[in-house]
Amino acid sequence: MNETRPFTNYNSHKPKFLQLVFVDINGIPKGMEVPIERYEEAVTDGISFDGSSIPGFQGIEDSDLLFKADPTTYVEVPWEGIAKVFGYIYKDGKPYHADPRRILSSVVEKLNEKGITAYIGPEPEFYLFEKNGSWELKLPDGGGYFDLVNLDKAREMKRIIAHYMPAFKLIPEVLHHEVGPGQHEINFRFADALTTADNIVRFKYLVKAVAESYGLYATFMPKPLFG
Repeated sequence: MNETRPFTNYNSHKPKFLQLVFVDINGIPKGMEVPIERYEEAVTDGISFDGSSIPGFQGIEDSDLLFKADPTTYVEVPWEGIAKVFGYIYKDGKPYHADPRRILSSVVEKLNEKGITAYIGPEPEFYLFEKNGSWELKLPDGGGYFDLVNLDKAREMKRIIAHYMPAFKLIPEVLHHEVGPGQHEINFRFADALTTADNIVRFKYLVKAVAESYGLYATFMPKPLFG
């Protein structure tokens, strides 16, 4: 594995910018950054943006949308000097029909009206590759399911991910090597459906950021390799 480039002095990085995050209809995170001083504005009034280039959103002739932050989702990225927040999208003062988070929230509300709370416990798995397109090592790590010690070359990286997870409202539970070489899994505590959806987006960001610090690329594709 490449030499680690640890995140240092993260406690000194007070947020200077706020990242407003939503996902498009394909589940791809989108967003924009504003000065942290606009946080209250983002919560109360919202921040307008052009939705014409977001897949499945508006046409260019009627592109104005509004993002309103959900303050319960606010987190600070310890090493980067930014904060992140999810929210809801509005069009002409009304909830936007193509906002995936709003759609899920509406389903959750209907279940709650029937006295049902859906709890979701995902098991996120990811593969690691060197940026030149090879494995995380020059040769496959050779590790298999639950392998330990030298067979799991990414064990240190997984510990760093787990260390930062609480900062993203994630409670780590289990870290282990998966069946395939270069395949890994980190589980976190289950939660209600909307919170878990938010958590998955946060978790993917965290894994990719830590992998980047190792000179690696993390992918959550279900089967990126033949065989």
